[in-house]
Amino acid sequence: MQVIDCGEVLDISVIKPFQTKLLEALMSTEPIHLNGQGLQRVDGAGLQLLVVLFREAAAKHGSVTWQSTSPALIAAAQHMGVTRQLALTHGSA
Repeated sequence: MQVIDCGEVLDISVIKPFQTKLLEALMSTEPIHLNGQGLQRVDGAGLQLLVVLFREAAAKHGSVTWQSTSPALIAAAQHMGVTRQLALTHGSA
């Protein structure tokens, strides 16, 4: 099991290093778990990267789940209309 910490900020300023982490995780055969508990700020670029992660994992028959989420993440996903693509529901961890 791989756990990837999303940090406190997931925006355009940290996209490249975060993308590298996600690409490495996708190369593995292990399920991916995201820890989004500490996220305080998420922008469109961050959400797009997460959507791509979920799509790529599904295409490779892998799985991505949330270990935990934050109110900021949920709010940003709702605002951008990607809660379904990110498997975020009102009952998310």
